[in-house]
Amino acid sequence: MAAGAAGEHGRRRAARPMRCESLLPALCGLLVLAPLLPAVRAGRGDEMPQVLPEECSSEWQRVMCAELAAAPGPALQSCCAAHAPKPRAAAPPAGAAAPVWKRPGQRGRDYVPRGDLGPFGVVGAAGRAKIDWLFGNCTDLKFALVPAFQRDELYQTQTDIVRWAIPALPRGAIARVKAAALAAASPERAVAVRRLRAVANAGRFDLDSGFLHPAGFAGPAELVLMRTRLAANSSLTLKALDSLLTGRGVPPKVVGSNGWAPPTGTPAAGHGGPFPMQVFKADWGGWAVDPQKTCPLNYPKDAPLNQCGHYALVEMDGAMSYKYALAHAATGDERYALRAAEALRAWSEANVHFGLNDRNGPLEAAWALGAMARSMDMLRATWPGFNATEHLAPFQGWVDSVLMKQLDYFVSVNTYLLQGRDTARTRLHYGNWAASVADAMMAYGVLTDDRARYQKGVTIYRAVVDSYFKWGRGQWARGRIVGESTETLRDVYHTLFAVGSLMQAAETAWGQNEDLYSENDAALAAALELHARIINAYEDGDEAALPSGFKFFESMPDPPKGCAWSWSIETQGWTAYNKTGSKNKCGELKDGFKYLLGITYLPTGFELGYNHFSGRLGIKMPETARLLSRHPVDWFAFCWGLGTLTHADTARDLWRAGITEASLCEPRVRGGPGLGRSTGGSGGGSGAAAGGGRRAGGKKEGGGGRSRAGDRGGGAAAEGRAGGGAQGKRKAPKPGPAAVKSLTVETVSVKVLTVATAEIRKSHAPAKTAKGRREAPAAGEKHPDAAGRAPRPALLL
Repeated sequence: MAAGAAGEHGRRRAARPMRCESLLPALCGLLVLAPLLPAVRAGRGDEMPQVLPEECSSEWQRVMCAELAAAPGPALQSCCAAHAPKPRAAAPPAGAAAPVWKRPGQRGRDYVPRGDLGPFGVVGAAGRAKIDWLFGNCTDLKFALVPAFQRDELYQTQTDIVRWAIPALPRGAIARVKAAALAAASPERAVAVRRLRAVANAGRFDLDSGFLHPAGFAGPAELVLMRTRLAANSSLTLKALDSLLTGRGVPPKVVGSNGWAPPTGTPAAGHGGPFPMQVFKADWGGWAVDPQKTCPLNYPKDAPLNQCGHYALVEMDGAMSYKYALAHAATGDERYALRAAEALRAWSEANVHFGLNDRNGPLEAAWALGAMARSMDMLRATWPGFNATEHLAPFQGWVDSVLMKQLDYFVSVNTYLLQGRDTARTRLHYGNWAASVADAMMAYGVLTDDRARYQKGVTIYRAVVDSYFKWGRGQWARGRIVGESTETLRDVYHTLFAVGSLMQAAETAWGQNEDLYSENDAALAAALELHARIINAYEDGDEAALPSGFKFFESMPDPPKGCAWSWSIETQGWTAYNKTGSKNKCGELKDGFKYLLGITYLPTGFELGYNHFSGRLGIKMPETARLLSRHPVDWFAFCWGLGTLTHADTARDLWRAGITEASLCEPRVRGGPGLGRSTGGSGGGSGAAAGGGRRAGGKKEGGGGRSRAGDRGGGAAAEGRAGGGAQGKRKAPKPGPAAVKSLTVETVSVKVLTVATAEIRKSHAPAKTAKGRREAPAAGEKHPDAAGRAPRPALLL
C-alpha cells in the first residue's frame, strides 16, 4: 500500500463510527452521543518504548527485529537489512490479466491426498465412528472449548464456541486402551513394538523411574507403525519419508548471501558439519557475540556470520541430529545413525561455555536440547551400534554442566517460575520461551530417567498453558477470544513456536500415559483451530475470513505524521511515539480491530494436535484439517516437525482400536463389588456427549452443538442421537436433571465483548444464558439474528 493510500485509509477509518460490540456495554450509550471518536487518541506519554527506525518498519522487519530495538546497533542494522521487503514486481501492462493469488501450500505435482482429513475435521472413517466414553460409569466428564467459524448473511466470519465433552483419562485408562489397541494389531507388529521397547528399556539409567522408552513424542508404537506403512507402500508415509531424505516440498529458509539456506533434506553423506563451538554466546534475536572469535572454522561461508551460533547449533546440528535419527529408524541405514551420533558427540565434547543467560542463551539451549534429547533416545532404541558409555554419557555430562544451567536460570531468575512469586505469571508474556524450556526439560527428563527434571518441565508446561492462553485471567487478557495467546497479536510466527513446543510436550507426556492435552479446557485445541483459521484466511487472501475483529497488517492505518507505531505486549495495543526519540506519545490506535503480523505456516504441532484431538477424541477441527490438506507433509524447523511421518492418522490403529468397556473401566477388585458398567446414552458420538438434550418451553435444547445450526446443524452432538449412545443395545437409565445438564453439549454465542468469567461458566446451560446471549437453537433452526446485523465478536473467556 502506498503511503498516500495508507494515509487516506487511516483517515476514513478515523471517521468511521466505532462498533458497540467492541466495547464494554456501559460505553455503548456514550457512543450514541459521540459516534465520531477518532481512531487515534492523544496520549500523555509515560514510558518510551523501543521504536524501530522508519527504514525497518515493514511487517517482517517488525516480526524478526523488534527485540533488537532495545539496543540499536550493528545487530539491528543487519537484521533490518536481512529482512527488508523485496522490490515489488512491475505492474502488469494495461489490459493484462491481473495476477492470480497463489497459495503457499504444497499442492501441485507433489501433492498427496490426505484420506485422514475428513470434510469436517474428523479423521476419516474412524473419526466418523461413535465413541462411548462411558461417562459417569468408567470415565469422568471434562470439556474442551473449541472455536467454530462460519459466514453470516453479510459474508462476515462469526465465531461460536463449541463445548465438547471429553473424558478425563487417568494413566491406567490410557495404558489399557493402548494395550488393547496393540493386542488388536497383527502379531508381527505387536511383537516388534515389544521388542523395540525392551531394547530401549535395557539402556535406562533408572529401572525404577517408571518411564517408558523410547520416549520422544514418537514412541515404539509410532515407529513400528511407520515401518509397517512404509513396507506396505503407504503413499502418504512414503511421501513424508521422501521429503525427509531429499527435502522435496520443504520451503528453503534463504537467509545468507548467494541464496544460502540450512539443509532441507537429510543426506546420508552428511550436511557439512558438525559445527561445534567451544564458546556459544547469543544476544537478543540469536545474534552472535564476537562471531569472528567464536564461529566454527568450518561454518559455511555464505551462512549468516552474525548468527553463526544459532544456525550451527539449532538449525543445522541440532535439527539434523533428529532428522538423521528418524531417517535411520525409518530406513535402517546405519549411515544416518552415525551422522546423528557424530553431531551429538561433537557438541558434547567441544562446548564448555554457553550464554548469554539473560539474553537468548536459554532459548537457543532449549531448542537444541529438545531435538537432541529425542535424537539420542531414538538412537538408543533403534541403532545396534549405540553404546551408552560412548554416546549417552558425554551428552549427559554436557547437558547437565552447560545447557541445563541456561534453562534453570531462565526459570528461576528470568521468570521467577516455581518460586511462588506473583510476577512469574506476568513475565510469561513471551510464552514461546517457557514453552520451549518445558518441552526440552520433559524430553531430557525422560531420556535420563530423571523424574524431578521431567516434573519440573510439566509444571512449567502447566504454567504456560494457564498464563499464555489466559481466557479472561490476568490483567492483560481483556478482549481476547478463545485460542488467542499473549503473542498472537505480536505475530503469528512466534506464537507458532509456543504452540509447537507445547504440543510436543503434551505428546511426550502422552507417551508416558499422562494426559496434558486436556489442560485448561483443552486450550491447545482452541489454539490450533484459531491460528489455523488465521493462516487459511491469509493463504486465501481473504481478510473477511478472519474472526470478527481481526484484520491483516496491511490494513493497519498509518501513524500520525512524524510518529511511528509501537506494539506493547502488556497492553496488547498499538501506540504511536514521536520519531525524534522524545518520550511523548502521538496517540493510541483505538479503532476496535486487531492487526495480525507474521502470518505463515510452520510444522509446529498441527499434525500432532489433529491426531490427538480429532483422531483420539473425535473433536471436529475443520480449520486444522484444511490447513494440513494444504501442507500435507511436515518438514522440520528448529526443533519441531516431521509429525506426518510419525503420527498422521495413527490414532486409528494405536488408540481407537483399543477403546472398549474393559479398557476404559478400572479392573474389578477380586472379592469386591464390580464397577458400574455403561448402560448407553451417556457417551455421545465422536467425543460429544449426547444425552438426548432437554426440553424447555416445548423446544428441544442441547441437540445441536452450535448456536447456528444451518446446513451444518447438529454440531458437536449431532453424531450422538437423542436417547442413545454408540452402544445403544444396553438399556439407558433415566438420568436426573443434573446429569442431563452436565452432559449437554452446546455452543455459547454472545453479542457483548467482555463478560465476566463467572457469568460465562454459569451460562453453559441454555436455559440460564447470561444477559446479552441467546439460547442455542435446536439443530436445524436458523439463528434468530436479523439480516444486516453488525459482525459479532467471539466469546471471551
